Amino acid sequence: MTRPLVALVRLAYNELSRQPAHGVVVFAALFAQALSPALAMFGFEQQHALMKEFSLSTVLLAGVVIVAVAASTLLEKDMDAKAALSVLSKPVSRGAFLLGKFGGLVGVLLVAVYLWTVAVLLAARQGPRSSIHDPWDWPVIVCGTGALLVAAALSLYLTWWTRRHLGQV
Repeated sequence: MTRPLVALVRLAYNELSRQPAHGVVVFAALFAQALSPALAMFGFEQQHALMKEFSLSTVLLAGVVIVAVAASTLLEKDMDAKAALSVLSKPVSRGAFLLGKFGGLVGVLLVAVYLWTVAVLLAARQGPRSSIHDPWDWPVIVCGTGALLVAAALSLYLTWWTRRHLGQV
């Protein structure tokens, strides 16, 4: 029972994480998190509360969009491609099939929320600047930029040396 379930979760996770809408929503929310200290400067002595509310509402809205788009396209694609019928003809119950799809959706959402949480923590550490003379928080800038560069280098390395497209890695 657990072996087909794990395979279904992995398949659903791979399918959902390769959707273009998923990438657009994740990166749009990350961009919004990066802008939150600049937007919170207009908070009139409540910059941190405004930044916290903006960050939490961005995570909530982006999470709802990911779940809505992913859940609506996940089962629809399987029904159109007749993949659901071929999977259900095997010794896999309908409950395990739906639980596998749900597990993949939860996995995609957990990875996205983890990325957004890191972005929120970096933005909260930087905080809104009260004047132009406030110093920049260089560890935040170096860690954020370094993480992006490491991710890009790792994806290019895996694409180049494994000779597979990035979606197949």
